[in-house]
Amino acid sequence: MLTSELLAVGSGLAWAASAIVVKKLRSAMQVDLLSLTAWQMLLGAIVLAAIAWMVPEELAVTGVPLILAVAYVAIVGTGLAWFLWLFVLDALPAGVAGMDSLAVPAIGVPSYTTAWACTSGATMAPAGRDGVLRAASHAARPSPASS
Repeated sequence: MLTSELLAVGSGLAWAASAIVVKKLRSAMQVDLLSLTAWQMLLGAIVLAAIAWMVPEELAVTGVPLILAVAYVAIVGTGLAWFLWLFVLDALPAGVAGMDSLAVPAIGVPSYTTAWACTSGATMAPAGRDGVLRAASHAARPSPASS
């Protein structure tokens, strides 16, 4: 049980460190967000493929449903979500972007089993939408130096 807790804390620390690295990288040089996202996804996929190769498990039974599910998770669930995260992180301070991202579980993992889950989703969805809208309006504003 301790291993899973350490992995959870480690992943949170890695996510926070990556936010700092992206902010410093984007302030030091002009990097296209789509290229940055693509490289991060490629490097992460290589590491995950190496780990999967080392873990002794049976091969999955492949078919069209599995391929479509993996493609959806890879492209929409991960690639697009990471691109949007980098967009918000680029336009807002890291602390504000991080706080807005706390709404993601309530939006991305809907649960229809309890009234509490529906209520929390309804109250958290505007917070996530607000973060993206603030980032978009901030990105659209001209900088003071360019005026």
